[in-house]
Amino acid sequence: MHEVNVKIPAKAMLFGEYGVLNHGKAIAVTFDQYFFKFNIKVSSNFKDSSLIKIKSDFFSSKEIEFSSKELELKTPLDKKTLFFIKLLQPWYCYIKNRNIEISILNSYSPSLGFGSSSAIISGIAVAFNSIFLDNKPIFSNPIFWKNIRQSIINVQGKGSGYDVAVQLAHYLSQSENEPIQFWVFQNQEDSEIPNITKFKPKDDINLYGCFLKTNIYSDTKKAIYIFSQDNKKEEFANSHTKLAESFINDSSIKNLNYLMKSAQVIASKQNILPVEETTFNNLIIQLNSYKVTFKTMGAGHGDCLWTLATPDYLINNCKILKDDIVFAFSKVGDLNER
Repeated sequence: MHEVNVKIPAKAMLFGEYGVLNHGKAIAVTFDQYFFKFNIKVSSNFKDSSLIKIKSDFFSSKEIEFSSKELELKTPLDKKTLFFIKLLQPWYCYIKNRNIEISILNSYSPSLGFGSSSAIISGIAVAFNSIFLDNKPIFSNPIFWKNIRQSIINVQGKGSGYDVAVQLAHYLSQSENEPIQFWVFQNQEDSEIPNITKFKPKDDINLYGCFLKTNIYSDTKKAIYIFSQDNKKEEFANSHTKLAESFINDSSIKNLNYLMKSAQVIASKQNILPVEETTFNNLIIQLNSYKVTFKTMGAGHGDCLWTLATPDYLINNCKILKDDIVFAFSKVGDLNER
């Protein structure tokens, strides 16, 4: 019996949405305030059959169970079971004759846009790397990344892998002294393994404001599909990359204000903002009336809004509910502490 415990932090893409699909650069932030925690047990070999169990309080049934043989099938199943089957398929040769028990001990809502799906992919991959791949260094292990990228394709249809990469980078450098970390991500054309480096912003992190939830869930798979069908996808990808590169060159708050406004112009041109949502539009009107700079987050540009304002300012002036401020750079762990 092998047993591994893994903790994967949340992430948010700051600049570079969709540019990463065209080998562009992206800026992301990871933070420990929200996280997935896993306990993964793998048994010895079984010749005849094996079972895979996923346990979580997030499931209405508390547990999903299926045979490893189902990883080879294409029979329609319920959405959650199908998600895990698609995720695990690249690892089939390692787990086909083993009992697997995956317990999700802590999680956060996918509606926040903080990388819940990628956290699950990351956590399981880290455990399997330890058990099956001799715990080789993650960012120099092509088999590890080949399987991760296939899991992403299976689940989303297409994807850059940036979310998994930055979450894994933070996982490898977890430190109580750095609950928030910034990263530069870029895929390599000749390798499955991405380039990822730590980035230090120029100005005080407390000036970076906070994220507001919109209660709108962005379907990543759908958003990526829509983008891939757009005849201007290369133009949009390059535009997103330029925003990320501009932030890398000048991460001052003055430039950040400009970049956030520019990002909103691009998002509007892409026609993927949730403009049909009354609550979303009312929130935008409220922020604009108080001249609060903001940027939409998430693959569908709707899950959260990143605002350059303090929580106190938003609560006292914009009448934002404290529970709707899901992450604040200036008060890590204070709001919605889990």
